[in-house]
Amino acid sequence: MGNSSSKYYLKVLLKILKGVAILFVITMVGCLIADKICFIRSDIRYEWYSGIWHGLFMVPHWIMANVFDKNVYCQAPNHTSGYVFYWWLMLVFHTFVAFCAIGPGTSIKK
Repeated sequence: MGNSSSKYYLKVLLKILKGVAILFVITMVGCLIADKICFIRSDIRYEWYSGIWHGLFMVPHWIMANVFDKNVYCQAPNHTSGYVFYWWLMLVFHTFVAFCAIGPGTSIKK
């Protein structure tokens, strides 16, 4: 009985580690894309369509600003009210998709 439960916990641990590794790779790719093609400048006034783009890349911007200690904005300092609306809309959408991607959890029952 002990051998069976240890195999179960090992499978669960491996599944969690695989998920963490995939999330790490996706986050690093997002940071690279955000740094190269979605850099937020303080001297530009951003419109609503930029709010969509910046809202989708908010997580990589936040990670670059806080984890990598880079001078990066998560939201443009000079923007319109439409920008704020679409920025929040895309952030909520991004969060919803991330929770849906997690799936039903780490259960390995059949």
